Amino acid sequence: RFASVKVASALADVYSSAMVSLRQMLSAQLPQILTLMRDIFAATPNTGPLRAVSQALELYGVEPAEADALADALEQLSEVTCRWLSGAGAAEADPELATAFFQLCHKGLVFRPAVMNSLSTMPAVFEAAIGCICHQEFTHTRAALALLTLFTSGTDASMQHRDMALHCLQNSGGRLVEQCICALASV
Repeated sequence: RFASVKVASALADVYSSAMVSLRQMLSAQLPQILTLMRDIFAATPNTGPLRAVSQALELYGVEPAEADALADALEQLSEVTCRWLSGAGAAEADPELATAFFQLCHKGLVFRPAVMNSLSTMPAVFEAAIGCICHQEFTHTRAALALLTLFTSGTDASMQHRDMALHCLQNSGGRLVEQCICALASV
């Protein structure tokens, strides 16, 4: 559907810039923009749509319709990315994509913790981040660790949304500790 990754990424960058410049004027079009970013990413995974949705997380999400649109986009982006990350060597093959995804999730926890902690895909995101702890690529491993640290420790603003983090820790906390020990042992 989209000509190339370069074109898709450029289109996402245009929307990202427009969000900054025309913030209030684009509010009504946010659901359509996020649907387009979601579809672009599903067709041609690249960092452009992740950057655009990251920008939207920072600027929008206060209104219920905006929060719902963000949640829908984040569900799809997380599903596609976690499926990709579950493939052997995927994150190391495209570390920029893994980094952009974990940074997007981190930004979501900072700016829209209620939206992020309501996602049904958060356990898969948690597992994907754990899976990157022992990787040798510094940037996406650091982004995964930053996400895990914020998600498990929380902030004052996210304390009322701790159920998802506690659920993930209960189910995968042992694997998290195991991967951290393995990463430290390999240093």
